[in-house]
Amino acid sequence: MKLVEVLSPHDSRALGNMSMNVVDSIEVAPYGLYLIRLSGGMEELYGSRYQIALNKNETSFTDIFSQKKKFVQKGETFNLQAISKMKAKIAQWISMYGDLLAGSYNPKKNRVYDKLLRKCGFAVSPHHNVLKVSKA
Repeated sequence: MKLVEVLSPHDSRALGNMSMNVVDSIEVAPYGLYLIRLSGGMEELYGSRYQIALNKNETSFTDIFSQKKKFVQKGETFNLQAISKMKAKIAQWISMYGDLLAGSYNPKKNRVYDKLLRKCGFAVSPHHNVLKVSKA
């Protein structure tokens, strides 16, 4: 089952209100990894039409207040299988759609995303208040 099918009504409405939609998703337990198609105006601003959303299951990736919270427990890590699965899916998305964006309203999470994506072998560069992710 794709995670899009279990997207919360809140997240579905929020994405629709921003003229965005989920293109693809996979589960990288205990997280959902989503590819979001952005609105046209955002493409002009950021130079990419697609953004990665990594979201702990049962939380909201469209809510600014949820993004400010820390959901990872101390010592919690991704297992190697999950990282491998995430890396393969992001690489597939980049080959299909070009450079992707990643980011949060929480600067601490952006630093974690930067580190995680670099460890997966992607080129990551700051771009406005988000990260641009491309093939290394």
